[in-house]
Amino acid sequence: MSVGENIRKQREAKGLTQKELADKVFVTPQAISRWEKDAVEPSVETLKQMAILFGISIDDLVKDQSAGKTMPENQQNIAIVLPPPATAPKPESEVPASAAASKLLGVCIRCGKAIYEGDQFDYGSKTISYYGKGHRHEKVRYSLSPEGSGHDFLCQNCVDDINAVARQESHNRAVAVKSRHHKAWGWSIFAGVVALFLAIVIGVTLLKNNEQAGGTWILSLSPLIAYMFFSLVFVLISSNTFVSDVFMEIVSFAFVKMPGVIFSLDFDGVVFLIAVKILFALLGFLLFTSVFLLAVVVSGLFSMFMFPVALKRDPDIA
Repeated sequence: MSVGENIRKQREAKGLTQKELADKVFVTPQAISRWEKDAVEPSVETLKQMAILFGISIDDLVKDQSAGKTMPENQQNIAIVLPPPATAPKPESEVPASAAASKLLGVCIRCGKAIYEGDQFDYGSKTISYYGKGHRHEKVRYSLSPEGSGHDFLCQNCVDDINAVARQESHNRAVAVKSRHHKAWGWSIFAGVVALFLAIVIGVTLLKNNEQAGGTWILSLSPLIAYMFFSLVFVLISSNTFVSDVFMEIVSFAFVKMPGVIFSLDFDGVVFLIAVKILFALLGFLLFTSVFLLAVVVSGLFSMFMFPVALKRDPDIA
């Protein structure tokens, strides 16, 4: 029984899937699949990790069960002898004899390391995106390809780095989502309480001024008003439904460019210019206030129904 068959047998005995084993030894499921198919062999450190995980020795893991003995001496040495201490990289002209005897498959698209037959590697892709004014900057991103697809190579060190970056990005996103949830809950509760308080104050004030109908309506609708502002703030901060788009689309109508003013270069002309500018400022303020209130009312009505949807989705943190 080969090393790959031993790994598969021990994995199945522990009730682990290839992905679960890969997570425990910090490799990809594709690497586990290739090991079990005897396409490549795991490193010494990985063999030690799996031996500890399975509760057996390295000898048991590399033993040829079908022959009743361990692997041939030349293969066994490859599996259990510790590698020499890391040294400075050799010049490209110095190619190890074992590598020279192997078939060159290609080079790692990330670090440029040569990959020979029998080396641990994976398939990947390289994506370049441009950003900044005039697209003067570029961002390079490497990703693993699905098993069996792709033609570009990634060495095992780069695969481990990419997986580590992916785990860190996943962790950062989880932290950001949690923070956004807390922010949404905090501000929405504050908005709901303030809206309820103001509605009660306005309703009581109307009743004291003998506006019975208006005061009664405001007091009756105060819980609904509070819920509308609560849900609106939560949905806008989460920004994971169409409500935030509706709100911003309506508010955009408030930003209207005022026309230019023709005036003479004398005292009366300057006074006229100042007066017109003040008038335009007041008109702009009134327009913005009216449109903003319209956006609040329309988006608030939508948010009352979309709040449960926003609650179930992760906030948009892009």
